[in-house]
Amino acid sequence: MSSAQAGLIGSIIGGVFVGVPALLGAWWSKKNQERQLEAQTAQIAAQTEHLKLQIRAQLLEQRREPRSQHYAEFVSAVDVLLDYLEDHWIAGLPEDPQVGDAVLATAKRS
Repeated sequence: MSSAQAGLIGSIIGGVFVGVPALLGAWWSKKNQERQLEAQTAQIAAQTEHLKLQIRAQLLEQRREPRSQHYAEFVSAVDVLLDYLEDHWIAGLPEDPQVGDAVLATAKRS
């Protein structure tokens, strides 16, 4: 074997020993990037879902506050009405318990 053939065989083997690890390293890097991209996509999807739930909770809370205020005002108005009815109407009922009971039953139905 001449020195030219030995040099050629040596360079081919050297190229293989350098090229194969380089290709494996590139493949490994590509796979890691794909996994990282998948993880980031899943994380963004989870954050998006969390933000949607948070926005919905805030909207429901904003709607709940005026509603509870209106309920409180309604209860207060009913209390005022009941006090007025008791002072001006029920106090003037006749002393006969049967008449008073009939009027109260009518008032409770309406």
